[in-house]
Amino acid sequence: MAVAGVVWLMWPGPLGDPKFDARVFQPASKVSPKPVVLIDEAHSNLDTAWGRYRPFADLLRNDGYTIAVNRRKFTWQALEGARVLVVADALSTTQKMLASLGQERKFRWRADAFDEPETRAVREWVRGGGSLLLIAGRAPYGEAAQGLAAQFAVEMSGGRVEDLVHHDPQTGKPDFLLFSRSNGLLGEHAITLGRGEDEQLSQVLSFGGQALRGPPGSAAFLKLSEHAIVSPSAWTPAGQGLALEFGAGRVVVLAEDAMLTSLVERTGNKELHLGMSRPGYDNRQLTLNVIHWLTRIL
Repeated sequence: MAVAGVVWLMWPGPLGDPKFDARVFQPASKVSPKPVVLIDEAHSNLDTAWGRYRPFADLLRNDGYTIAVNRRKFTWQALEGARVLVVADALSTTQKMLASLGQERKFRWRADAFDEPETRAVREWVRGGGSLLLIAGRAPYGEAAQGLAAQFAVEMSGGRVEDLVHHDPQTGKPDFLLFSRSNGLLGEHAITLGRGEDEQLSQVLSFGGQALRGPPGSAAFLKLSEHAIVSPSAWTPAGQGLALEFGAGRVVVLAEDAMLTSLVERTGNKELHLGMSRPGYDNRQLTLNVIHWLTRIL
């Protein structure tokens, strides 16, 4: 079991695509000094700036942002100077160890990746004008992030989501969810409209994940259809992408991590591209639009 655990930690599923073209010919952020996008790596995160989220980091760097890495507990001092905090698939240390050993269902342990002083610090930082991008896929990630999400009245299902009607036609996978203008699941929001026709989203894809429900006043820009099958099904979800204002700040919550990066899943000689490099979808522009909204370019 220990050997299997080490392998899990070293090879966490699909890897960041080293061939992803992250060039941006007309950077959107032109202010000086460049706004800082702070990527959290202090909470056993699956997604890091030099790992699965390197394509994300490279794209934003080329769009005019400074990329920094957080390796400390969240405090006002740790967040000072950041324009956007990105938290993607965080876990508690114990959760990560149990998952690596395949024992996460056998033993119940503290699920929260963040303690109460950390969640309060992030809440007050956003209230004061910061912007948070919180990304958490299905269990165990949704469970680990629920305490932070709750600071903004966002609920997470934690379980698998499928749609037998609105899914990726290329693979036929019911948990690869399709959000398009034609199927009505792209909500009208600055994130989906961009600054003009060339930035307007036509269709994006998520690659699994959970379901979200936001507070009154929040906007579901990636909506779930009536055909969506949510586990557990005790409540009616809004979607997989939420945006909301909070005090002087802004928050975007996403229910799946691959949609904002570029990953390659290899099986034998076959490659499956997930996220921004998947042909036929606007996930690359989605990534830029999310950050542009959080930094008030949109």
